[in-house]
Amino acid sequence: MLEFLNIRSIATIDQNMISFGPALTVVTGETGAGKSLFVDAIDFISGGKPKGLSIRPGHNEGVVEAGFSPLGIIPEFMKDIVSENEDIVIRRVLLENGRTRQTVNGHSVSAGQLLEVGRLLLDIVGQGESFRLLDARLNRKILDVFSEAESLVEDYEVLRSKRKLLLAELDRLSEIEGRLLAEKDSMMEKFDDRTLLSPVEGEWAALSDLLSAHQHAKELETCVGNIIDTVYDGDVSVLGQLRHLEAELNRLTEYDSRLIGIHKLLAESMTILRELSGDARSYLENLEFDPQEALRVETRFDLYQRLSRKYRVDPQQLWSFFSDITLPPSDEIEAQLATTRSEIGTVEDELFVLSGLIREKRIEGARKLEPMMKDRLTKLKLENAVFIVDRMDLPQGDFPPGGADSVRFLFSANPGIPPKPLDEVASGGEVSRLLLVLKWILSDRDAGSTLIFDEVDSGIGGEVGEVLGDLLSEIAQHRQVVTITHLHQVARKGNAHLLVQKNLVGDIVQSSVREIEGEVRVGEIARMLGGDAMSPSTRLLARELLQDRLG
Repeated sequence: MLEFLNIRSIATIDQNMISFGPALTVVTGETGAGKSLFVDAIDFISGGKPKGLSIRPGHNEGVVEAGFSPLGIIPEFMKDIVSENEDIVIRRVLLENGRTRQTVNGHSVSAGQLLEVGRLLLDIVGQGESFRLLDARLNRKILDVFSEAESLVEDYEVLRSKRKLLLAELDRLSEIEGRLLAEKDSMMEKFDDRTLLSPVEGEWAALSDLLSAHQHAKELETCVGNIIDTVYDGDVSVLGQLRHLEAELNRLTEYDSRLIGIHKLLAESMTILRELSGDARSYLENLEFDPQEALRVETRFDLYQRLSRKYRVDPQQLWSFFSDITLPPSDEIEAQLATTRSEIGTVEDELFVLSGLIREKRIEGARKLEPMMKDRLTKLKLENAVFIVDRMDLPQGDFPPGGADSVRFLFSANPGIPPKPLDEVASGGEVSRLLLVLKWILSDRDAGSTLIFDEVDSGIGGEVGEVLGDLLSEIAQHRQVVTITHLHQVARKGNAHLLVQKNLVGDIVQSSVREIEGEVRVGEIARMLGGDAMSPSTRLLARELLQDRLG
C-alpha cells in the first residue's frame, strides 16, 4: 500500500508531502491545477521515464519520494536490501542533464530494477494502459490472472528456458561429436595407410639404393666387369703384369737388398688387387636382375612417395609419423549426448502436460469471463456490447511463449456489428471502460499493488458516473485505489479526498496537493456539480451527497 508521496522542486510544486490511507482515495482539481503532474510523479517513482516532469526554476534537482507498506514478495535483487516485513522507501532524483538516480531503502538501484519494483507496488491505469489493452499479449495475461493460470505459465516459461539451454547444449555437443567423427575418420584412414605401408625404420633409404641399382644395372655390370677384366681376367691383366714384375724383382733382391721394401709394397698391392677382383666378382654375381624384385621395390618406393605427398611428410619420416597415430575419444561425448537428449525429452513431456493444463484453465476462464464482462458492461450503459474471448490453439510441439494458445479480446458496442479485435472497433472511451471492468473483475485476484486510475471516467457522466463510483468503491474493498476524477459521482465515494490547486505565490505559480474534509470538501463537490459552488443550494446538495455516501 502507498503510504506517502513527497514531491520536491518538481515543475510547479515546491514541496508537497501527501499521505494516503487504505480503500478509495479520490483526487480532484480544476483543469490545469496540476493533476497530471501528480500522476506523472507517481509514474516516475514507479520507474517510468520523467515525461512531463521538469526541475523547478532555481533548483538543480527535483526529488520524488514514496513510502510503501511491506511488499511480501521480494524480487531477487532486493533480498539484500529489504526484508519481507520491512517498509519500502523509494527515492528518485531528476538531475539537470535529464538523468536520474534512484534508491530503495537507501541502496542504489538501476532504473530497470526500479521499474521491476514499481510494477509490483503500483498499477497505473490511464490512456497508456488502455492502449496496451489492444495488445493480444496483455489480453492473454489478463485471462491468465482471471483463470488463476499464472503460476502454471511461470512454470511453463521456466521449462521453456531450460529446454532452450538444453537445445543449445545439444548443438554444442553435436558439433564436438562431428569434429571427433571427422578426426576419427581421418585417423582410421591413417590406420589403413599405415597397415598398407607397414613401414620399417630405414627402409626408405634402402629402397632408394635398390631402385637406383635396378635402374642402372647394365652400367654397373659393364663397369664392374671391366674392373675384373682389367685387374684379373684380361689377356694383359694388371695382376698378370705385376706377377712378372714381382718375380723379376724377387730375383734382383739377391743383388741389392734395398729392393726388398719395394718388393714388399708390390706384393701388398697385388694382394689388394686380388681382393678388389674378388669383391667385384662377388658384386657382379649378386647383380643379377630379377624383374619381380625390381617391380616390388619400385611399387614400395612409389607407395612411400604417394603417402609422403598425401600427408606432407618426408618419406624417411613416415615411419615415425605413423607411429604417433591415436584415435580421439568419443565415448564420453556420446554419453553426454544421450543424457542431454533424454533431458530434452523429459522437459518436452512436462511442457506438453503444462500446455494442456494451461489450455484447460484458459478455456474455463474464458467461459466464465464473457458473461461477467457482459453483466458489468451493461451496468456502464453498454447494454448492447458483446465481449468474446477469442482463444485459439497453437501447435504444442513448437512450445510458443506463454503456452500453446493465442488469446484476443473481441468487442462490439452496437447491435448487428460483429465483434472484432479491440484495435479495429473500440473507441478510446470504450477501451477505457473495458479496462476498468477488467480491473473490477480482477480486483480480488490481483490485490497486491496500489491501483491508480488516471481519469478513466473521461466521457462518462450522469447515471453511468454513479455506477462508476460504485465500481471503484467495490474494487477498493480488495485493494488500495487512487483515482483522478472530474465526476462528483466518483469524488463523493472516496474514503479520502485530495485536492490539487494552483496558486500564485508572489510572482511564482505553485501547485499543491492536500487532503480536504468537512466544508472544504463540500465546497469542492459543489464546484464539481457544475453550479454556483458558493450558493447555499449547491452546497446543500453537495453535503447531502457526501452524507449519503457515509450512510
